[in-house]
Amino acid sequence: MELMWAFYGYSRSFVLSIGMLEITGAILLFFRSTRLLGCLFTTTILINVILQDFFYEVNQGALKAAILYQLLIVFILFLHRDKLLKGLQILLIKPLEKPNRKRFFLKASLAFALFCLLRMAEYFVTTGA
Repeated sequence: MELMWAFYGYSRSFVLSIGMLEITGAILLFFRSTRLLGCLFTTTILINVILQDFFYEVNQGALKAAILYQLLIVFILFLHRDKLLKGLQILLIKPLEKPNRKRFFLKASLAFALFCLLRMAEYFVTTGA
């Protein structure tokens, strides 16, 4: 636990960033049109907090509070399960179209070229060359 608090205490901007992200998620929860987005946004933050609290053996009260908040978000997601399922269907169901091998090869080639360029950029940025 001391290691985690030393990590958090080292950078004030990191702590403020995490706090602002939590506040943003909470604000998104207030409005009907952004509630699901707020649930998904806040879930990512809370899972991170829960894992840190568990693995760094933070005060059990903090862990229980984070789990309680996450359960409340799961309940909200359960209440909106129809919208979530519709969204997942839209994202996961592929339209029926004939595969175009030339287009696939072009996309794969461009993706590989972009990957190579990014790896080279990473090398030069990280090594200072």
